[in-house]
Amino acid sequence: VGCGVLGSAVCMDKAVANALMDAAGVPHCRWAAASRADLALNGPVVLDAVEAKLGYPIFVKPANAGSSVGISKAADRAMLEQAVEIALREDDKVVFEEFVDAQEVECAAIGNPDDPSTVATTRPGEILAGAEFYTYDDKYKNGVSQTVIPAHLSEEKLDEVQAEARKAYLALNCAGLSRCDFFVERGTGRVLCNELNTLPGFTPISMYPKLMEHEGYSYPALVDKLLQLALHRRKGAY
Repeated sequence: VGCGVLGSAVCMDKAVANALMDAAGVPHCRWAAASRADLALNGPVVLDAVEAKLGYPIFVKPANAGSSVGISKAADRAMLEQAVEIALREDDKVVFEEFVDAQEVECAAIGNPDDPSTVATTRPGEILAGAEFYTYDDKYKNGVSQTVIPAHLSEEKLDEVQAEARKAYLALNCAGLSRCDFFVERGTGRVLCNELNTLPGFTPISMYPKLMEHEGYSYPALVDKLLQLALHRRKGAY
């Protein structure tokens, strides 16, 4: 059930996913990336370029990690250097992203790319985080966050997020299911794709099944649908 090797690998690597979204015209935050080798050989030059391109504050992330592990928000050069050290504990490649003052929303996507007309995305929901950004503890430990479906957006903006989620899902070669995470910038209303999670949480309190339930899929019906999609992919041998 779910995405194949390529789609899974693409979405796991934030730098590769960002590059493909650039190519497909999926809007997302300004970004940069650097390898451990780049940073070891030319660290000051790399960070000078990141500062010039993104400005502060800057989010610093390991390219291949999840659940907000290794992510820091840097407000100056000293914090940026420390954030790079933290990210490199988790991966050999670091992604830098501009800070966007935004509402964070999520869509569930379902379907197989061999017939794009069958790919569907849900109305966006949102998680009201208990911390400055949605941290590991907020996701799994402290239980402070709250889920709202649909998100507190206009109908027009809900439609836009839903459409961009479908576009991103197809651009990144996803299949079966994914959760599509977006920012809606305050003030401008810009819709920006943050990332796609190809194996989203699937517990009774997880956002993916909650979003699908809002669309009329009970938990058993959702599992059955995902199994059907997997069998279809198997028959198609792709």
